[in-house]
Amino acid sequence: LLSAYAAGFTEPHTAVQLGGLALALLALRALHVRSRAASVLLAASLLATIAATIVLVAAPGTAVRASLFTQQPLATAAINAVIHAAAFIAASMLNFSPMGALAAVIVPALLLSVAGGQAPALSQRAALLGITACLLTGLVLISGYMLPGFYATSQPPPARSYIIPQFIWMGALVSAGMLAGLRLRRSRRHQPVLRRAGVLVGAIAAIALSMHAIRFIGPLSQHAAAWDGRDASIRAAVASGATDMVVPPLVPDLAASIGLETIGPDAEGWINQCAAAWYGLRTLRAATADEPTAPAQLP
Repeated sequence: LLSAYAAGFTEPHTAVQLGGLALALLALRALHVRSRAASVLLAASLLATIAATIVLVAAPGTAVRASLFTQQPLATAAINAVIHAAAFIAASMLNFSPMGALAAVIVPALLLSVAGGQAPALSQRAALLGITACLLTGLVLISGYMLPGFYATSQPPPARSYIIPQFIWMGALVSAGMLAGLRLRRSRRHQPVLRRAGVLVGAIAAIALSMHAIRFIGPLSQHAAAWDGRDASIRAAVASGATDMVVPPLVPDLAASIGLETIGPDAEGWINQCAAAWYGLRTLRAATADEPTAPAQLP
């Protein structure tokens, strides 16, 4: 039921869900995991996802939206999906969250390398194969996320949905880090050294992560204050009976800088229309750079 419910929201997520469940079933067979409960649960979830996908594709609104865009041939869309998935991974590692990616590998590796319990110690070959499989799985699932957008609109999915591939890639890195930690468990005589190194690396990673995050505090605080101020002014104008408003653009507008849609100067733009409907206005738009903010028009 949860799989059917989740698959009905957005095509990129649905593609990821289909791919993830199918790969999980294949992994059970490849690893010779004999668990009837896991097999039944995954198979039922996959069938529910397929049913929800059929409903999603057959819905009248899907055809209406598709008519607004130019479609790509499936083979071309698949190639573009893989290229953009690889580009996203590179951008995530090098630009979006380099310290987060590093921590996602190092922390689980250190924890599993020194922790007690019955977790198996992996051979070098098994660890390398597992790590490669984790990273390739991340690439495949992110390519699946990209595919519907290229196929239906000739464009990648909108930036607001990129939390999905980021979640996938962080999961792939954590899984790879866990396998690396299981490989390190073989060196029992090096456990004290590993423990001391783990504390040192963990402290360095924590400091680096904090310093990396601190540089965003100022711009994020300014953006939040500007957004709250504009929201309050719109609500006050609506309470006074305003029907049309021209508001100042946000400075800084962090959403626009990362590709998210924001209230713009075109009153007929879909984001503007959505915002106007939300606030109860007839029209709402942002002033251009050389345009003074107009007062709210009263009925």
